[in-house]
Amino acid sequence: MKHHAWTMFIAAVVMGLVWLVCEYGSVTAGVVVVAGMVAILAGNMEERLSDIRKALEMHSRKVFPELWD
Repeated sequence: MKHHAWTMFIAAVVMGLVWLVCEYGSVTAGVVVVAGMVAILAGNMEERLSDIRKALEMHSRKVFPELWD
């Protein structure tokens, strides 16, 4: 529960900072900030999606073995 609370807090802070950049700076700078965050997190997200894909494939092999013959 404690980890979830910290994650939510960090997400709220990041969203607030992006809003501040867009509101008082420029929208272009806000978009660049968000694109930078996505680029940094892309590797981690790619690994997670790969793990999810593998798990779904294993599950579908168990549930629908006739499709994998």
